Amino acid sequence: MFVQITESILPIDYYSDMLGILIDQKVFEHLMKKEFPKLVAHMEECSYSLDLVAFQWLVTLFFNSLSYQTEKFVLSAFLIKG
Repeated sequence: MFVQITESILPIDYYSDMLGILIDQKVFEHLMKKEFPKLVAHMEECSYSLDLVAFQWLVTLFFNSLSYQTEKFVLSAFLIKG
């Protein structure tokens, strides 16, 4: 299923040269700074890079951090709505 998603549904540059992941990572960072500025400031104070977490989530399409039930829901929504 994961191979089908990565090879057929996601844009070709999402995994081939990681351009899609890097763009999504910057969008995530921008949204975090906008919606949670105190959290981002605290993370920066602690020398914790938001990129580390975001990259892992985006590479695995969040499947490494969700429960099985939530994974099924996300996968179904992704396949139905794209």
